[in-house]
Amino acid sequence: MSQSRSHPSPHVAKASLQPGAAEVARQVRYLAAQAQGDTVRLAPAMARAILDTCNWQGQRPINPHRVERTRRWIEQGQWIGATSIIEFAMTPDQRVYLVNGQHRLTACLLTGQPIEVRLNIVPCDDMAAVRQLYACHDRDDGRRTKGEVLDAIGIAESIGISRAGARSLYDALGFLRNGLEPPGNAAAAADARDADSRHAQMHDWAREAGHWEGIVAAAPAPVQRSLRRAGLTAVALYTLRHCAAKAQTFWRGVAEDDGLRRGDPRKALLIDLACRALNAGGARLTVLQPVAAWNAWHARRELRSIRIREDDPLVIAGTPLGVRRG
Repeated sequence: MSQSRSHPSPHVAKASLQPGAAEVARQVRYLAAQAQGDTVRLAPAMARAILDTCNWQGQRPINPHRVERTRRWIEQGQWIGATSIIEFAMTPDQRVYLVNGQHRLTACLLTGQPIEVRLNIVPCDDMAAVRQLYACHDRDDGRRTKGEVLDAIGIAESIGISRAGARSLYDALGFLRNGLEPPGNAAAAADARDADSRHAQMHDWAREAGHWEGIVAAAPAPVQRSLRRAGLTAVALYTLRHCAAKAQTFWRGVAEDDGLRRGDPRKALLIDLACRALNAGGARLTVLQPVAAWNAWHARRELRSIRIREDDPLVIAGTPLGVRRG
């Protein structure tokens, strides 16, 4: 059902045929200020002007299915402007950047009909803050994909690792923030929404992530995929932080497999990585598996096969988790 209104008509946003970015930014600021949280009737010409001059370049590509769905809502009278917020970032030079709403504005263009929306402008100190703001937004039908969030905040470039490495670090943080234990579903969901915190903590692990990136690069492609599993990456980063020299030797041996003999715990880990169906067990096994090999190697014990259970204690030799708890 379309929304009925008992108060005066909303502010009407119009645009000249080809206004410049500064003019569009001025109109957006003016409309948001005048509306004071009320809805604005946004004409297709204004939607076009915003998309042409204010759309932040880090936006993900348009998803035609989302646009088509929104177009149907508008044309069938199911659009509710009070619940639709178009959000902009505003930098100190008064420029505005569209960070949430490009699919709705595109649908508005396709229908040729004005739509009611709320305009929200968020002050940002710099473009890094603009990226952070973009990364915090959800999709209507679920969260932005991990890759879209990481690309938006530019974390791989800022840390100096590959996109695959950034994704692996992103996933590993769930374990690292929880004492190497798998995060519960509720905690994982809340953590995923906390983009600012996740971004900051990825930088906190930048040194170890850089070392890990170099180690993983030395492995064959199939082994690289195994080494990038979240639980294993978390153990690798944790040992690289707390037992750096030994961890470098251990993990490089695993990655390079330069004549490792049977009985070497690093060889046992490689064999187990190739054979174990980890998806048949819980996430905790993805941590206990490399930990078993690390502990044996650290103690200079021979290990031919890895035998672990979900309820095994989590003890990582040479680190703050090196003492059995409970």
